[in-house]
Amino acid sequence: MKKLLLLLLLLLIFQVNLFSQIDYRQKSTSSDANYFEIVKNTRSYFKSSNNKRVKKSRKFKKQKKHFERWAYYWKDRVAKDGSFPSETLGYYNAGILDAAGKIVNQKKSRRQKLSAETWVNIGPQKIPEANGYPNFPQLGRLNTFLRIKHPSDRAQDVLFVGAPSGGIWKSTNNGTTWSPKLDVVAGIGVTDIKTASTTTFANYTIKPIYVSTGDYDAGQIKSIGVLKSTDGGETFTSTGLSHTLSERKRLGEMVVFDDNTVLVGENQYIKKTVDGGANWTNLYDSGTNASFGRVAFSGTNIMYSGAFDVFFSSDSGVNWTIPIVSNDSNKHAVTVGSDGDFYVQNLTGQIKKYNIGAGTFSNVGTVSAEYDPQGGFNQALLVRNGLIVSADVNGRTSSDNGVTWYRSLNGYFQNDDGLPVEDHGVFVHSDHHGLGMLDGQYEFWNVNDGGLNFVTYSSANDETPTNEYKSNGVINSQLYDVAITPNASTGNYIMALQDNDGFSREMHNGSMQWIAAAAGDGVCAVINYNNPSIRYLGSQKGGLTKVGNGFSGNVFGNGDAQINGADFVWPLEIHTTDPTILYAGGDDVYKITDPNAGANLATSVASATNLNSGAGGMIQKITTHGSGIAAIGDSAKLSVNSGTSWTTIANPAGVTINSVDFNQSTMNIIYCTVSGYTDGSKIFKSTDSGATWTNISTGLPNVLMKEVVLKQNQGTEILFAGTELGVYFKNGDKDWSILGQTLPNVIVNDIDINYTEDKLVAATFGRGLWHINIANSTLGIEDKEVLNSKLNIFPNPVIKGKFKFKVNDKYSNFKYKIFNVLGGVVLEGESNSSKGEVNVRNLNNGIYMFKTYIEGVNSPSVKIIVSNK
Repeated sequence: MKKLLLLLLLLLIFQVNLFSQIDYRQKSTSSDANYFEIVKNTRSYFKSSNNKRVKKSRKFKKQKKHFERWAYYWKDRVAKDGSFPSETLGYYNAGILDAAGKIVNQKKSRRQKLSAETWVNIGPQKIPEANGYPNFPQLGRLNTFLRIKHPSDRAQDVLFVGAPSGGIWKSTNNGTTWSPKLDVVAGIGVTDIKTASTTTFANYTIKPIYVSTGDYDAGQIKSIGVLKSTDGGETFTSTGLSHTLSERKRLGEMVVFDDNTVLVGENQYIKKTVDGGANWTNLYDSGTNASFGRVAFSGTNIMYSGAFDVFFSSDSGVNWTIPIVSNDSNKHAVTVGSDGDFYVQNLTGQIKKYNIGAGTFSNVGTVSAEYDPQGGFNQALLVRNGLIVSADVNGRTSSDNGVTWYRSLNGYFQNDDGLPVEDHGVFVHSDHHGLGMLDGQYEFWNVNDGGLNFVTYSSANDETPTNEYKSNGVINSQLYDVAITPNASTGNYIMALQDNDGFSREMHNGSMQWIAAAAGDGVCAVINYNNPSIRYLGSQKGGLTKVGNGFSGNVFGNGDAQINGADFVWPLEIHTTDPTILYAGGDDVYKITDPNAGANLATSVASATNLNSGAGGMIQKITTHGSGIAAIGDSAKLSVNSGTSWTTIANPAGVTINSVDFNQSTMNIIYCTVSGYTDGSKIFKSTDSGATWTNISTGLPNVLMKEVVLKQNQGTEILFAGTELGVYFKNGDKDWSILGQTLPNVIVNDIDINYTEDKLVAATFGRGLWHINIANSTLGIEDKEVLNSKLNIFPNPVIKGKFKFKVNDKYSNFKYKIFNVLGGVVLEGESNSSKGEVNVRNLNNGIYMFKTYIEGVNSPSVKIIVSNK
């Protein structure tokens, strides 16, 4: 028992000590902050803990995870000298926000759209099937919730939710269906949504609804001010509280007294409007960066909590006291109980009750040993009729005024009666960001990293409440990576997501559907294109699992492996013509040979070959085509002989490469994107393997570049770029233009071309998975002569290892290629006749593309199905 108490004490000391000594988010807001120094010092601090039991604790791992997420978010944004730009800089540069920080009228086209094609969301639109996972992933994190109650029919309640990346979503049928309402700034984030107490179902379409933007809890997406809707939440416009580019502001929650009178917390001030948001004044000046965030209010009494202190006013904000003062980071959850009293809970888990008359707090109950608010990222508190709900990573309840606690909202739920009592309760996704009452005595709403839940306790003593997931249909999944298979019509995909493991689309219980695949934070994914049942899913810091027969019925995969020295988010790519070869990015590039479905992954990884690229540091990006491999670590490297030797890809002058693609037919032709915000320096082309560069950025706004992709095997240069604000397209010498319609303005972390379907697939961070048709005819590339010409292939499907082809009689000399879903060339040849025969007996069964190359002509590709056996 003494040893247990000592361990708990050490964990508590470490948790408080960590965030008091090295609050990286707070440090990054100072004018002289340096990203590289903060990362170095914070990683050193984590590494310095010499207590192995502390390092293995869930609290330690979660704190480290949040830091690494923060580091990943910023690594491509900061300047070469490590200085921090505004988080909203891209939105200004793209013309979405004006110089004052207000949303521009989007009816005025801000960017030329070359393609009339429409982006289509391909899911999941609903929560994936749990697949036997007791604490299964859900659609994505939400920060706030607003309900407009129907007077008699709850099925007609109007609901609003706000996401940290994904915008605002609205439901007019109590959560049965949802629609997005803020896609124009979907990546900005939403901290709070509120309306006046006089707003009812009968008048909500003409009453104001206010939105505090940003992401107060995570602190890495700054605010664009307060928005307002006067049409029932269909559209939102900027109020008078907006922020210029130089103002890196962090807004908190709001107090809405009436239609026109609103308070909102800001860095140094509590701001107030009395004219519906047209004008704002500083109601209270803390004199420092108090970071006013969470708020509770009742009548004229208001309590704000900040990054350090707790503030109270009994006269609607005219005068303020500071009943809790802290010199160290000490966020608090804050609430008004059903008894009318104010309660707070600090970072250690201690709940305190406020005596308004005396102006002092008194402790309530004991601290739960497992309380873990992750430095204030997730804190919520509710006190109602003898029930206390304390929510952080998990949600615990007490019916004896905090003397004893039970984990009733269990993010690590295991459906097994043989497990310890703390592993019971009911499953609600971990990491709680808000709580509030609904209609029943013990019925409340909860927003967390999985979405929105309605939770009902039968009594204050109930340890297994009922739980209803309400945000089914809010497509705000945060993707790092996606993997594709040859035929999009079958729907085979696997995606890796922040907070919500992996989603795998495959046959399950007799139908094609999205199912859960365990990973924690999923960061990378691969599918064997010759055998889509073989799938790989990577988790943070180099964790890797595999299935040989799909994840259906095997949610945790077949054994785990570890990539040496991998970053929190690390790359995994598959060889484009030999799917038994994987390339993994750790402390260098590792070549993994995994020969078949039954091969042991741990053995394959343990036997991996270090290709010694010399890129240095942790590998951030890998691109591969046939025998070509490009890797980015501290520097960029290229190999044209499967990793036998490497050459350096020099950075273009004054900028740093963050992604590379190259022409697999002529590997000295390289394209790269660069990090940061250097206007006019976004994407470059080299024809000498990266020794020298030509700037090809014309047409691109000064937004963050994430990835460049060349459409291989086309006979003409077709490029795509994934950015923090959608996808752009370039054809030959023409300027860049935005690709397609309807894709929300949100980060696109990964783009892949499905060559057999002529689709571009985009993995967004906050709005799920999308695709768009990129057939050359829709991009305006093929000429009339080709469109009128014919290319016939027969038989198709190919069933005896050979097929015949015939082109227009006037073409007698041409080359041809056969390539797979990833554009990997599996066969090529030439013909001196307008007709001929091709032997494909050595190809694996599957779907391929056959393309002819005729001088001076852009010819279409034809899909062939090989079925040799």
